[in-house]
Amino acid sequence: MGIMTSTRTWAKFAVLLALYAMAALPTFAQRGWHQGDTWLKWTESARESYVFGYFNGYSNRRGQSCEPAQKEWQKEINTSLVAKKITDYYRRYPEDREIYLSEILEQLGNGLTTEQIHNYPFDRHKPPASEVSTH
Repeated sequence: MGIMTSTRTWAKFAVLLALYAMAALPTFAQRGWHQGDTWLKWTESARESYVFGYFNGYSNRRGQSCEPAQKEWQKEINTSLVAKKITDYYRRYPEDREIYLSEILEQLGNGLTTEQIHNYPFDRHKPPASEVSTH
């Protein structure tokens, strides 16, 4: 009787595991949420706090590495201005809301405009097709 119970328990476990795996399969390679959607739901204060934390972490990391390059936003750190640029970007380009916040901050730090970021070839994001001029 002990072997029979053990076999049934194992079979139930195997069935549940298979069901769980099949349910997760359609979303396996997809991100569960877009950071842009989350960003736009945050308050202005929460956005500025995120940017401040990013700057602080970046500065601490940079101080411990040999990375000589100074980012554009390090010349004059203004968390409010940077947060506004990110907000404007996600509102202007809703199709880009899957782009990570860190990727946007990195490109802003490289001196790119929001339009240039929109056209940047991120690994998971293809830039919009450039229009061919007929002139």
